[in-house]
Amino acid sequence: MNKQDRLIIIITGLLIVDTIIGGPLGLFFRGERHLLLAALVMSAIYGIITRPHKLPLNLTFANIYLWPAFFFGISLIWVFIVPLVSGSEFRLAVQDAQSLILLPFASLLFYAATDLKSMARILLKIVVVVTACLALFQLAIWLWLELFSPLSDVPRSFLVWLFNTDKSIFVTYSRSGGGYVRVFWISSIWIVMAIFTAPLVIKRRFNVIAIEFILGAAAYVSYTRGIWLGVFSGAVVCTILLFIMPLSKLEKERWGCVLAGLILAAAVISSIDYFARGQYGFLSRVTYVEQDDSGFSARMKQSLALLKMWEQRPLFGWGYGAYDKSNFSDPHAPFSYEMLPVALLMKLGIIGFLCYVLFWAGLILKIFFFRRQWKFSNLLFSGGLMSYLISAHTNPFLYNFVGMMVIVVFLIWWGAEAADHESHLFEHPR
Repeated sequence: MNKQDRLIIIITGLLIVDTIIGGPLGLFFRGERHLLLAALVMSAIYGIITRPHKLPLNLTFANIYLWPAFFFGISLIWVFIVPLVSGSEFRLAVQDAQSLILLPFASLLFYAATDLKSMARILLKIVVVVTACLALFQLAIWLWLELFSPLSDVPRSFLVWLFNTDKSIFVTYSRSGGGYVRVFWISSIWIVMAIFTAPLVIKRRFNVIAIEFILGAAAYVSYTRGIWLGVFSGAVVCTILLFIMPLSKLEKERWGCVLAGLILAAAVISSIDYFARGQYGFLSRVTYVEQDDSGFSARMKQSLALLKMWEQRPLFGWGYGAYDKSNFSDPHAPFSYEMLPVALLMKLGIIGFLCYVLFWAGLILKIFFFRRQWKFSNLLFSGGLMSYLISAHTNPFLYNFVGMMVIVVFLIWWGAEAADHESHLFEHPR
């Protein structure tokens, strides 16, 4: 690893830390994020120019390092052309899709880095460590609310002061469904990725269990069904594949540490919840969904309205920024919907939505062909990406700086897999 790689790691690491700790707007009203992105572009371009062994610039889809840039380029059709034809507002189209500009950064890093394997390992460790700190902070707030629920406005007011906004911050005692304490804000979506990354970058098995316990507990107290569904689905898929694929005993044991930490977290948080309130918050949340959930009802109404819009322009959709004028929740971002798949179908149409699905599916399917066989890191990447996409597609978390930054780190991980054909991406110490 040369000095240029270290500089890229420092800048990207600072971006990751700011995105995890800084919440919706960053530590300094997003100003530092723009500066860091500019510095990352300049350092990556300099790294490409000075790289001793340059990668061939093959401008075809066979060049997987350009997939993120290609996907961004294709997406511009639904930013500049489709809205012009459909009559959607151009300003909203740019606002809706602006976070996609982060995707070409992954392609830049692929070409600039001389040791992508080491870069991915360091950045993923930063994600796990910083996200674990975030999770501990969330758990501390949750315990406060469990013990002093009448003072629930105290931690929320502190977070609004800290993040300079009240958007995407859910820190409250909810009385719906029998009552439960919820602690969640948009940066918490990093927890999903960290759960599947920890066994790759944390050495000792006990430490893996401890980290997974912290992350699993924070995911539990988020009381966000999308995160629950995503983590559960990813864990089930990884567990099934683990016993189908010819993986080593050590790798199976490390995944067992993940499951042990998550199950222990669910048991402990459920017990605390029961002793503090005399009921299980998880069951209250699930029971409320089955009876009458205004959130679920709102999602269904949104979906029906968006499908009616899609029927008017089924092939190319309405473009980014489009929304149903009689059904939106945020007047400042009316294009933002909880049911992201239906919203994207309306915006992109069948053709654009197919390109969207093929991009994500291609990332996972391509993993199969990197070494013609499954490895532990392949399995965790696939389970982690699937888990994240499920979580982000049932809530408006993906199309923003935080959500897309998670995707950039996933792409760096994916690129490191592609660059490391002959051996494991990560060592798994005993």
